Amino acid sequence: MSTPFFPSLTPSYIDSNWFAVDKAIDEDTELTLLEKEHQNSITEISQRDSDLVPCGHVDSYDEEDDEDDDDNDDDDESESNDDDDDEEIEVDDMHFNPDSPVINLI
Repeated sequence: MSTPFFPSLTPSYIDSNWFAVDKAIDEDTELTLLEKEHQNSITEISQRDSDLVPCGHVDSYDEEDDEDDDDNDDDDESESNDDDDDEEIEVDDMHFNPDSPVINLI
């Protein structure tokens, strides 16, 4: 066998896996899908915990519930107030000190 002095000019076999061509992708459609996904995530974030009351603000719905609770508590307190009326506080036993730092508001 003799070795050739010049390289062979015939094309060699090419493996198609080495030269795989990118599949055709519609970039506009892909970009539109990404934008919709991003907008949905932004909307979800903005609506998350939207029912919470910000710091420093009072929820008006809770106040209505508290008023109802207070109405029920007043009935209980009125019974305890009746007990307090039975007990008399004697003011004469208290000593008044004009030099006291406590201010008498009564």
